Amino acid sequence: MSAVAVNNWLVHAGLQYRTDDKKIPYRPTESGKQWGRMVPTVARPSNQTVFQLRWLPSITELFGD
Repeated sequence: MSAVAVNNWLVHAGLQYRTDDKKIPYRPTESGKQWGRMVPTVARPSNQTVFQLRWLPSITELFGD
C-alpha cells in the first residue's frame, strides 16, 4: 500500500485530518490520538524543527477490519 493510499485510508477512517500547514500536513483526530503521536523532528536541509504524525505499530490491527 502506498503512503498516499495509507493517508487516504486514515482520513476516511476518521483517524487523521489534512491541514493547510506545510510543516504539519496531517493531525490526528480525537479517536486517532490513541493510535498515534505528534513527535518533533528536524527537517532537512533547513534544520528547522517540525512535527510528524507517527503511528504506533498497533494501528495495523485496524487495517484488517
